[in-house]
Amino acid sequence: MRAIKCGLLTAAVVLAAGSAVADPPGRSEFDPGLRLKWPGTSSESSTVLPGDQVEIRTYSAIYTGKGPDGAVVYSAVVLEYPQAAVKDASPEELLAAYVFATRKHEVSRKSIEHGPAKLPGLDIVIRRDGRVTRRVVVAAGQRLYAVSVTAKGEALPDAAEVKEFIDSLAVGK
Repeated sequence: MRAIKCGLLTAAVVLAAGSAVADPPGRSEFDPGLRLKWPGTSSESSTVLPGDQVEIRTYSAIYTGKGPDGAVVYSAVVLEYPQAAVKDASPEELLAAYVFATRKHEVSRKSIEHGPAKLPGLDIVIRRDGRVTRRVVVAAGQRLYAVSVTAKGEALPDAAEVKEFIDSLAVGK
C-alpha cells in the first residue's frame, strides 16, 4: 500500500511540475467525464504520464480571473489510473495520497459525499504564502477529480463565485 501511495503522489507531483507527455497525434482525447460552470473560458489539456507498467491519463483546465486582491485561479484536474494500479487501494487512501503534499498548509478539511452516487471526497482550505485555496477532491473508481480556486484574501472560501464553481462539479464517465 505504501508503494501505491508513493506512486500516486509521484504522479501528482510530476503532473504539477508539467513533465507530462502530450497525447500523440491520432490518439483519442481523454474524456474526463467532468462538468463545471466556469466563470470564463478555460484552457484545457489532456496528457499521458507514461511508465514502465502504468500509464496515467490526465486532464487539466485552468481559468484566471480578476479578484479584489489580484488574480483568482480556477482549476480542475482529473487523473485516471489503470485499474490494476488502484485495485488494492481504498478511495480514502487515493484521496489522502493526492493531497499529502499540501497537508501541512491545511486550515480545514472535511470529508464529503459528492453527488447522487455519494462519492467519497475531501473539501479542503489551504493557506500558504498569503494565498488561500479551496480544493475539493472526489474519488470515483479509478479516477480522482480535483477542483480548486486560489487567490489572495481571507474571504475566498466563502465567496459566492467560488461556491458556485465548486458546487457545479459533476463527475462521471
